[in-house]
Amino acid sequence: MKKRVIFLLAIFLSSTLFAGFSGPRVDMKVTNANEVESLGDDTEVLLEGYLINQVGNEKYTFKDDSGKIIVEIDQKDFRNLTITPQDKVKLYGEVDKELMEDTKVDVDYVEIVK
Repeated sequence: MKKRVIFLLAIFLSSTLFAGFSGPRVDMKVTNANEVESLGDDTEVLLEGYLINQVGNEKYTFKDDSGKIIVEIDQKDFRNLTITPQDKVKLYGEVDKELMEDTKVDVDYVEIVK
């Protein structure tokens, strides 16, 4: 939780320093879906692949060449994008591990790969 507050504070501060930009950092390394389980809670990740279906309220199955993982995306984080299973996307977020639940990724920013 502490890391998430720091992450959100960093985003807020960077957005005030660079007025008009509200996007992800470019220095993040792509994480494979099968790597997520081994990462610690609140670890920042960048996933690149496909949203193949919706499995619940704001929950989707993400798939890349390594496997699948559940991601949680708030409606506002789609930023009015329409995404289909054929659209390759980049998802920026953090690992979310909760007791008695499967590991998922809480997505903060979505972009379509051109």
